[in-house]
Amino acid sequence: MRSLLIWALWYAASAWGADVTDEALRKADPANWLSYNGSYDSRRHSLLKQIDLETVDQLTPKWVFHVPNASHLESVPMVVDGVMYVTQPNEVYALDGQSGRMIWETKIAEAKRRILVAAVNGKIIAGIAPSDHGLNGFLDAYDARTGKRIWRWNAIPKPGEPGSESWSGDSWKTGGGDTWLTGSYDPQTNLLLWGIGNPRRTSMAMSARAIISTPNAWWLWMRIPGS
Repeated sequence: MRSLLIWALWYAASAWGADVTDEALRKADPANWLSYNGSYDSRRHSLLKQIDLETVDQLTPKWVFHVPNASHLESVPMVVDGVMYVTQPNEVYALDGQSGRMIWETKIAEAKRRILVAAVNGKIIAGIAPSDHGLNGFLDAYDARTGKRIWRWNAIPKPGEPGSESWSGDSWKTGGGDTWLTGSYDPQTNLLLWGIGNPRRTSMAMSARAIISTPNAWWLWMRIPGS
């Protein structure tokens, strides 16, 4: 699984003085890579033209950076104005994209769970991967400047929430529903779409509410019911 530290992009960019704005995230300048998927529509496609079918065989290594004591290098590096930000659990490194020289490193308080984030419209959207430990997934939205939590959306509906009627007894308490894969965002409709997975039970109806918008689910779809 991919591990991204909450605040990694925003904290790292602000620490180096880079100006990462909502407008910059919406435009997805090909000279930068500002989010996990590269752009809000999650195409993961770069518009840069230097590497193509005629030049790809000319690529050669220019530098290598060895992340100290690396154990889980599962996140996508962010690039802001020539600076590459690399994360591993609880650590962030800023590297010169031309030389690989480490500009700075910092440690963040130990994370107990895998966290995946997206920066959307002044908010940090954070999902987690807890179902392997018998917990339920959720999405949190935090104010990007203050860190205050604005809302939470539960992947497994609690009693009284839409879809809760599909869960019998207390089965919802350990349903799973990981939110570990970073979602997509449509700025025009202000809708967030997020895939949900890793259920803990096979007899569920609305557990893995596969594609959603938050904080209220506008529509739900399960590709493989009960899987």
